[in-house]
Amino acid sequence: MNWREILTRAALTFVQAFLAVLLVDGIAGVDDPGDLAAPLVAGLAAVLSLAYNMVRQYQAQKGWEE
Repeated sequence: MNWREILTRAALTFVQAFLAVLLVDGIAGVDDPGDLAAPLVAGLAAVLSLAYNMVRQYQAQKGWEE
């Protein structure tokens, strides 16, 4: 089992969710977390994850990966 890969993905997921919360709070100005904050955060985290994985796949295709 590649623990470095597992820990890296876990850390990146944390960072993506953290950034999503900050962006949603700043953009939507959601005051009450019960409104739409949770769905917006989940959606933004998914978009950030998609972008990250697209970059990784591009790097792998170009041979830039470790």
